[in-house]
Amino acid sequence: SAAARLRYYEAKPELAEYTLTRELARNRFDVRDGAGNALDAATALRDATGDDAFLARLANQSLFGDVLAALTEALATSEAQAAVANAPAGASYSLSMGAAPRVEGRLAVDVTVPSSVASGRLALASLELAAIVSLRPRAV
Repeated sequence: SAAARLRYYEAKPELAEYTLTRELARNRFDVRDGAGNALDAATALRDATGDDAFLARLANQSLFGDVLAALTEALATSEAQAAVANAPAGASYSLSMGAAPRVEGRLAVDVTVPSSVASGRLALASLELAAIVSLRPRAV
């Protein structure tokens, strides 16, 4: 539930800092204010409060967690030793902050199996996951 996720985020403020210090460099964040103006992602994520802060944390820390866990579990039941790994394209997040907070995320992953290729893994499939979370618009 959203309430459980909020409690989790509040109990782990160090994960917000991790997003700023590590994830901003690895993933793409497009952050906009309520009027659609582009914001500096690092500043906007650091200064976010309320619903905006919730969506900022959700974007990087939870948005794809359940689907990746389910996919990993499904692959684990096969005898192929298949695994899920982030594809080079990585993740991108578009956050709209303000009166109608919303986050759209995209994550590219590869499904791989052990192989004799140089990397040791052979890609069987490339998947693009997409998720959108919108919160009820607030009165301004």
